[in-house]
Amino acid sequence: MFKNLLFPENALEVSGGTFSHLRDKKAVLKDINMRVKPGSLTALVGSVGCGKSSLLSALIGDLYKHSGTVTVKVSWY
Repeated sequence: MFKNLLFPENALEVSGGTFSHLRDKKAVLKDINMRVKPGSLTALVGSVGCGKSSLLSALIGDLYKHSGTVTVKVSWY
């Protein structure tokens, strides 16, 4: 199955993502899989230190990606 990269089905998709703060450091997020549909309301909740901020950092490219894919749909208005 081929993905349409110009018009993705999901607003955000992470598949098999493993991330760390630096290239040579231990992974802080492992095997992350998530999909967010366009127009949906999504909440990221959890206890202190569970990785909420790290996940958001991974989504915007601030963490080093060891494996997996991150796809973010960009809309032009």
